[in-house]
Amino acid sequence: MGLDNYFVVPNHDDTNSAKYVDQLEKALEQKLNGLEPNANDFDFEHHNAYYDGKRPINLVGGMFSDNGNDGSFRGKVYSSLCDALLKDAISIRSGFLYSCHFDFEIVEAYSYMERHHKILLVNPEYWEKFQYESLEEGYHIGDISLEEALDFLAMFEYFSGVDDIFLIASY
Repeated sequence: MGLDNYFVVPNHDDTNSAKYVDQLEKALEQKLNGLEPNANDFDFEHHNAYYDGKRPINLVGGMFSDNGNDGSFRGKVYSSLCDALLKDAISIRSGFLYSCHFDFEIVEAYSYMERHHKILLVNPEYWEKFQYESLEEGYHIGDISLEEALDFLAMFEYFSGVDDIFLIASY
């Protein structure tokens, strides 16, 4: 089975909120100590975060994921693109889509992508150059279209503004 990714938000009710806070603190402590929290260890109730951004998006879905509009997408398809977009972000390590991320990390990732690749939004010729240079550096993004790259950025832009959001990988 491959890798699907989900943007999820915890359900906030009296019973669930205590679990959420407790597990969030534990997971953040793990992350600060260099360990990767496992999203499967979270047992608080949550739901997918639905995309309601400025532009409709259409990413590749998987067997258990959708095209990005319901907060899920086929992470395996976009992992090289994500790594290429974040390649020089020192505080964000390679393999971003292969682990669990908190809202502040999603904001940081999008801010970096937007700051360094905003030219994609206004200059389509940049995409060909970016694809070529990325391939030279070992990132295989040749099958991803400019439209998909823009959808990916739009998705991160939207979800970086959602409070208490997580990005989790499912295997």
